[in-house]
Amino acid sequence: MKYLLLLFLCFASIITCPAQTVQFYTGEKIEGYDKSPARLIDQDNLYLYTFRYREPDYFLDVYEKENLKQVTVIKIPLPSKYTIQYDVEYLFIRKDTFQICYSYFDKNESSEKLEMITFNKGGFQIGDTKLIDRSEGSNQKKAGGFSVINRKKFGEFLSYGYKVINDTSYINIDHFDCSGTKTGSQYFLSNSSGYIVHSSIDDDCDLYHLTRSKLGNRKVNWSIKIYSPESDQAQIINLQQPSAEKIYLSNFFKSYTDIKTGLICFHLTR
Repeated sequence: MKYLLLLFLCFASIITCPAQTVQFYTGEKIEGYDKSPARLIDQDNLYLYTFRYREPDYFLDVYEKENLKQVTVIKIPLPSKYTIQYDVEYLFIRKDTFQICYSYFDKNESSEKLEMITFNKGGFQIGDTKLIDRSEGSNQKKAGGFSVINRKKFGEFLSYGYKVINDTSYINIDHFDCSGTKTGSQYFLSNSSGYIVHSSIDDDCDLYHLTRSKLGNRKVNWSIKIYSPESDQAQIINLQQPSAEKIYLSNFFKSYTDIKTGLICFHLTR
């Protein structure tokens, strides 16, 4: 048995942040819950949606927002991991359907593939599995990978594909409508020096990379590289670190869009 538990935490730099009071509330007991890990992925006016993995299957659990009562458990119709070693990239909550994107390396065709499945509230797949994007390479590392970005207010999602060849990163950002039909593409070339900690895209589809010069903590240089579709050259902003001999910045951060300027802002924490 299990309670659905929601936690509301205030995260900030551990250097200056005082202790915060944790607020929570619970719903009724869930009979027969298997204790598999779950995470909150979306919500609307009436429901909360959690994504759960119980080997070898994935589930979508739906809860009433008002009282946290579990109303639906949907087994997601993904292929068996015994046949395809895939990574789940994104789950979209639509009005009457759901869509899930996953990626895997196809050895027979020597390419990394991003596919999408649409299914209904009963967990039954609607239509055929749709190929969203692909990237060729002799092995999984050379083929690169994909991530999916939901741009709900624009009525679209993005496929962010990347791979590295001879110290150059090749990045493609493909635009898709809600049905998975491609509506546009952007291409970027970036120098692969340093390590990309985080990527963000603003409303104008400029690409932002938060990078560090090396993996170690001492004498690390941080910068933000901004790539525009109109230019192959990145605008580089070098970040100034206070008390660098005592304070080391890690890979923990926040990012948000400044409403006034429209720029992506990064908040780094120790």
